[in-house]
Amino acid sequence: YLCVLNEQLKPLLPLGQFATMFYGIIDTKEDTLAYSAAGAPFPLVGRLGTSELQYHEAAGVPLGMKQNVTYENRRLDFPEDSYLFLYSDALIETPDRDGHDLDENGVKDLLTKSLTSGDAHSTLHRLRDNFDHWTAASPVDDLTLVLAIRSHD
Repeated sequence: YLCVLNEQLKPLLPLGQFATMFYGIIDTKEDTLAYSAAGAPFPLVGRLGTSELQYHEAAGVPLGMKQNVTYENRRLDFPEDSYLFLYSDALIETPDRDGHDLDENGVKDLLTKSLTSGDAHSTLHRLRDNFDHWTAASPVDDLTLVLAIRSHD
């Protein structure tokens, strides 16, 4: 999918413009997450009720940068009570009051502090509130936050 999309975007985007993307499919019968990425920040995958929370590989050329790119398909275990957290660069590139950006552990801490129930909507609101309290200013880029929680079937 990313290969086809990239070939269509390359002639449309002006030089220097590109798009990042994460494309994933959750298979509830196989308990897996299959995904591919094009320049997106590393996805975080965890399990509700545990301290299990891990970054996963997301290497891939951003869409529209060059033609004839191959994107790697990856597969992870994704059983019930798993969750996937995706975010745009603005989360890790907006400085705090002391001028520091969020590092990998900072993103994990922000998510863990916000994830108090299995409700994705409430968690994202808490995460955004915690981020707004932590940062010194509005993000300089778009801030996108996505949380997919796999509940019991």
